[in-house]
Amino acid sequence: MFQASSSELQKAKRGLAKFLKEEHGFVGVGLSLGSTGQQEIVVFVAEETSPVLAKVPTEWQGLAVRTEVSGFPRKY
Repeated sequence: MFQASSSELQKAKRGLAKFLKEEHGFVGVGLSLGSTGQQEIVVFVAEETSPVLAKVPTEWQGLAVRTEVSGFPRKY
């Protein structure tokens, strides 16, 4: 893994979102610092059983990827 610049992080995030956007259960993508302080991409999914989980890579463009169950988006 490497420390990416802000523009590289945004480009990787957009690319992964584009890759997953049509998958059932995909909610969104964010950026975070992992438990070791390394930059990572977070993929938000609707449920623990969402089919998109099978397509989420563990690494994308040199960055770690993790998933988080966020539920379905709601309007306020």
